Amino acid sequence: MDTHRDDRTPLLLTTGGADHVMPPSLTAANAQPYQSSQGSGRVRQFPGRSHFVGSESGWEAEADDALDWAVEAANIVFPTVVSETPRR
Repeated sequence: MDTHRDDRTPLLLTTGGADHVMPPSLTAANAQPYQSSQGSGRVRQFPGRSHFVGSESGWEAEADDALDWAVEAANIVFPTVVSETPRR
């Protein structure tokens, strides 16, 4: 994989602060090669969450965070495509 391509899509990696399957340090190390390109590469850590961030109670907060990130990333690539994230 060419991690230096400036035209690649943005990348979001999520991790739970209490993840013992894929610890936050390993997730951060996996994101590191993508930092040298202009394509966005980010890691979001959710304190106290396990490896199953998206299926634990309260998953909606993490989903909203990922959606906010995606909207922000889309607006960087295609300004004004999405003006705001709808909320429940």
